[in-house]
Amino acid sequence: MDRMAQNAGTRLAVVGDDGSSAADTVWQWLTAHPWRGWAVEVVTADETNIVWGEAIEGKEWTPPWLRATNPEGAEVRYLQYRCDPRAMLAERSDADLLVVGRHRRKDGLEFLGSTSEWLLVHPPAPLAIIRDPDPISRVVVTADGSEHSRFAMETFCSIPASAGAAVTVLAVDDDRTDPAAADDMAQALEGRVGSVDTVVKKGRPTQQILETIRDTGADLVVLGTKGLTGWKRLRVGSTAGAIGRSAPCNVLVASTEAG
Repeated sequence: MDRMAQNAGTRLAVVGDDGSSAADTVWQWLTAHPWRGWAVEVVTADETNIVWGEAIEGKEWTPPWLRATNPEGAEVRYLQYRCDPRAMLAERSDADLLVVGRHRRKDGLEFLGSTSEWLLVHPPAPLAIIRDPDPISRVVVTADGSEHSRFAMETFCSIPASAGAAVTVLAVDDDRTDPAAADDMAQALEGRVGSVDTVVKKGRPTQQILETIRDTGADLVVLGTKGLTGWKRLRVGSTAGAIGRSAPCNVLVASTEAG
């Protein structure tokens, strides 16, 4: 897939857009932040005219739900692909950030759409799942000592709005991760965000992460999609999946193995 022509150092956000209310929320979140140094590709899948076996290429188009306001500081273009939306996003390892929404049923219950669910299991690039349009203000960054959690933190810091965020670094001691990772992560964040504090808890990671989100009023939680090796890797990976599906805030997950 082609990447838009960019100046050296420009980062790329790829935004899934199907014209739904969930996509509207994603757009509100994007326009609530500055995106200086970023380019944005807004991609839509046309599943009605798929030609099987045809190369997956995006074509410039103007969606009927074109929004009036673009993210500040970002160059934006709109692309349509004649394919399954999962195929459209599967190979976007060129993206520095994939952004998708979380749907809401008429009864108020929330769920991940099939494409977002698939991406959570098979992220080709760092993935932001947007539930609320709130700007980045209070953030929980999880730390388990793995390269994945460090990569997720670096992805978060690449977003310009992270510079003013109040960050709580959380390490959960479940006899599988290193609780000292909180201090290491906090040191890496010093001077790059608005403020940093650390919390170390003992117990089940999913439960403790959700509790910390509620306690801090976080509007974003950041975590690696996998951790360490063997059973440790499986445990942390399943935690990221559970948080991605059930967190009461926006979620950013990343893995060094993406792509």
